[in-house]
Amino acid sequence: MTSQGEPLFAEPMRLVLTAGGQTHTLSGGEVAVGLQRDDRVEFTSTASAGAFTVSTSSWLEFDGVMQVNLTLTGAGTVDALAVEVPIAPDRALFLHEHSQWGTHEYLPIPPEAGWTRAKGWHAQTWIGDHQRGFTFVTEHPGDLMAPTESQIQYERTADALIFRANLIGQPTEIAGEMTWTLGLQASPGKPLPVDACRPSVQ
Repeated sequence: MTSQGEPLFAEPMRLVLTAGGQTHTLSGGEVAVGLQRDDRVEFTSTASAGAFTVSTSSWLEFDGVMQVNLTLTGAGTVDALAVEVPIAPDRALFLHEHSQWGTHEYLPIPPEAGWTRAKGWHAQTWIGDHQRGFTFVTEHPGDLMAPTESQIQYERTADALIFRANLIGQPTEIAGEMTWTLGLQASPGKPLPVDACRPSVQ
């Protein structure tokens, strides 16, 4: 994912599933593109993770908004399922957590490796620098099936700021399928003017 021609991620996003003592990391892979228009592209993907299948049905619109419908299919116990986003260190300077009628948090992210933060659900997370950033959205608290204190986690490493949304954070029995709807966006939604950050007095 890029913003204004610059990469936002240190590595591709990944889905990490743990079940039966095995951890499966899904990243990249092939996608099948359906609708292709100037203002919207739709695409799907499917991957296996042990006894489970993960499929996505997604769309991307002209302003960079992406909706991902992620479906987990299978039978058995899943111990953990998380979306991990490794954001480039020089992009991960500031954090904004937001929920309508809920809390609003604005804070700088310490540059030192080893910094961590864990939070309960909030609808929107933005991580970025002075010029660009990454937004992650879920619709309601039930999207993150993990203990309240660790539904969303952050970890600063030497190579990235890891944003982790725990879709499943405790042993959960799967019988059939479960689906989550996630929103992603690179910001700003359109190029900034050259003098966007220039102070002005009127």
